[in-house]
Amino acid sequence: MEEIRSWWEVPCVAHYCQIFQKPFNLLEFDIEELEDALLLDSSTNPSSLLVQLFIIFLKGIVDKPINEDNWAFFLKLHVEWRCEYLHEKWNPFGPSGHYKDLSTREKVELLHRLCHWRLELEDVHGLLRGVDGQSLRLDPMGKDGEGHTYWYFYGSRLYKEAPKTKPSRKKKEPA
Repeated sequence: MEEIRSWWEVPCVAHYCQIFQKPFNLLEFDIEELEDALLLDSSTNPSSLLVQLFIIFLKGIVDKPINEDNWAFFLKLHVEWRCEYLHEKWNPFGPSGHYKDLSTREKVELLHRLCHWRLELEDVHGLLRGVDGQSLRLDPMGKDGEGHTYWYFYGSRLYKEAPKTKPSRKKKEPA
């Protein structure tokens, strides 16, 4: 569980689902439920929360009837489509091509990418009409003297973002 809680994408997905719950008809859950679902999900016993999240995201992205029997197929198909036609390089499915073979980390990355992919679609502007812009903004809690930024989620999760490092320039040696 400690590893799952260290991934910034988990609170990002939970926060996204909280903010866009009504416009995108997303599930209502808290971050602990998502963490538990990720921890307990397995190839023989898939988490119903994760399955429902993938189905809901795909229904907003793919113009096909998505259900519990075919969601994994359409998820893989959509990722492959993005690689082939949008020239994206990230494809977690590998040679086996099955959701059940994905690591927990890859499932989290998929959920996070689905959040972004959903926001790329043309219907978003209409769906978000009337949503308060301030509710979409998440400001950092603060910064420390070393440049780390702190983010606070759900009254229980504090994440530290390391400062971006600039590539060092090599000094030219005199000729």
